[in-house]
Amino acid sequence: MHRALTILMILCTVGCTQRTIEYRRVPAWARQLGATESSFTDEDGREVRWVYDTTDKAFVATGTIGADGKHVPGAAPAGPREETQDGVVLHCTLPMHVVRNLRQCMVEEDYDLIWEQLLAEDQREYYAAGGEEGRAAFERFLTQARKDLVTCLRRMEAGDVFGDVKQEMLDEHRMGIWLHPRVQGEFPIKGIVIVQAADGTLRLHDMIFDTSRRKA
Repeated sequence: MHRALTILMILCTVGCTQRTIEYRRVPAWARQLGATESSFTDEDGREVRWVYDTTDKAFVATGTIGADGKHVPGAAPAGPREETQDGVVLHCTLPMHVVRNLRQCMVEEDYDLIWEQLLAEDQREYYAAGGEEGRAAFERFLTQARKDLVTCLRRMEAGDVFGDVKQEMLDEHRMGIWLHPRVQGEFPIKGIVIVQAADGTLRLHDMIFDTSRRKA
């Protein structure tokens, strides 16, 4: 599985007004989710284009193409979690990015960051519909699940390279990330379900509990 390619280009349009375009390669797994080539403008006015192939373009793998046409290395995020002057920014372009970011947020009990950057929009709307009590219910749920979820996520991270993690399409929109059955029985939580947001990033949609084990 290859990391999504992110390219930035700064173009000088008529009148020398700069316009920034960010190219991102649609990963193979995202195509299975039904992702197509698309574009949108983010809140900073940057145009983001998701494309299937960039081999016919004079792009570099990472970094920025400056106005002078030279490569500026290190401009692309180094990983799924970026520390900035304005706070933490999560980059979830691969399924395991969700696992890693969720695990760290849960360890640090940073439920606000999960709410703002990791939680799928429909799930956030569900809890937000309940007002302050709905948001409080969300945090109570995570607090109660914290120990079991962190244990599961850590096992998924450690076992990913050994084939202990499975990724399965549940339907055209959702993907499940599961512990392999040979180790699944050890944990009250089997895995998580992710969906792709409108901007192409991945979000947490659900977590799957082993209800028979929890009742035992």
